[in-house]
Amino acid sequence: MPQVGAPVLIVAAVAVLALVVAGVGAFLFLPSAEIVVTPRPEGIGPIALVVRADPDITSPNAAENLVPAQRLEVPVSASDKFNATDKRVEEGRASGKVEFQSLNTGSENTIAKGSVVSTEGGIAFQTTATLTLPRAKVFPRFEPSSGTVGIVAVKTGTAGNVPANAITVVPQDEDPTLTKVKNPNATAGGTHKEFPRIGKEDVDGAMVALQAKIVDAFDAALADGAGAPANATVFAETAELGESTPSVDPATLIGKEVATFDLGLTASGTVIAVDASPVVKIAETRLLANVGADHRLVEGSVEIVPGDPTVADGEVSFPVTARATRVPILDPTELLGLIKGRTVAEARTILAQFGDVVITPWPEWVTSIPGIESRVTIEIVGQTGGTSDESPSPSESAKPSRSPRPSATPKPSIGPGSSASGLPVASPAP
Repeated sequence: MPQVGAPVLIVAAVAVLALVVAGVGAFLFLPSAEIVVTPRPEGIGPIALVVRADPDITSPNAAENLVPAQRLEVPVSASDKFNATDKRVEEGRASGKVEFQSLNTGSENTIAKGSVVSTEGGIAFQTTATLTLPRAKVFPRFEPSSGTVGIVAVKTGTAGNVPANAITVVPQDEDPTLTKVKNPNATAGGTHKEFPRIGKEDVDGAMVALQAKIVDAFDAALADGAGAPANATVFAETAELGESTPSVDPATLIGKEVATFDLGLTASGTVIAVDASPVVKIAETRLLANVGADHRLVEGSVEIVPGDPTVADGEVSFPVTARATRVPILDPTELLGLIKGRTVAEARTILAQFGDVVITPWPEWVTSIPGIESRVTIEIVGQTGGTSDESPSPSESAKPSRSPRPSATPKPSIGPGSSASGLPVASPAP
């Protein structure tokens, strides 16, 4: 058998090495594809809610759209000193004496008790006794007869205190040419005294004034917060002021002879105060319940818009609108199963139903998605992150990377639950 020469062995070794290199090259440079799918966002809402404030609960009730309310007691009082405008008047009658003269020479003249004499100004007095005047004398000279009788003023008061010689008008049934009258001395004893006294009008007026003060005090207490917690809003439209109670029975004041009197009122009212912060939480809870287990919430997409609270029949309501954006959760393994071995155009059409698709084959002239799973990388954008206690499940792990190729560093595939995009994930609604 002829011996193989060294050159032949060398050629054979080179051939074997070439085959090995060709095999490795074929493995390294088989067609591959990178696919990026950006799930299409979907709007949630707007969800319109009306959250009611209920004084009978102590914690929020998201199922029934209720938040706690507080019914605050608001005690108020008012008092003041008032003037008595009524009065009791006490008057005395003036009295004195008058002297009558009779010029009648033909007969005597009798002036009956109760006869009225007066001043020229009309201040009248009555005689207190009957007085009989004899005939006037004519011999040895003319001399009128005279007599004195007591008088008392017809009306009470100081007007009856007249000076001497002020009373000159004789009784109506007397002839002033034959009968004369005068008071030698001033009359006296006419008095007028006033004593302040509380009248019904005084008490009624005081009650009206105090009730106005009670209302003002109640309004001021509401404006000052009515003792509500710092985080609560007082709704004055729900305020109710109870009946007022006087410090003393007003009826017992009427008729008291005093110049001033004290009176006060007390009352108690109620008002509703609400901490509205749970309203937003309720709206958020209702919103997140609509995310769905097969979707994730887009970071920063939650928008809660509270409306102006309303009050009707003493009940406070808070309208609120909530909206957000979600994206579907995609499984790279399932997507790969749909497109493996398909043309690039077919794969793009299939994946387009899930969102925006970018397919980068290598080499560029490759027209099909490789059938070898390790040659395909699928990245799902916008599905990373999660709550702090959330860990990726096995199905959410990155797909195996294909071998590196020249001039390109392979991107790790990203499954649901990874953290490359930084977007938070809403917990599934209960």
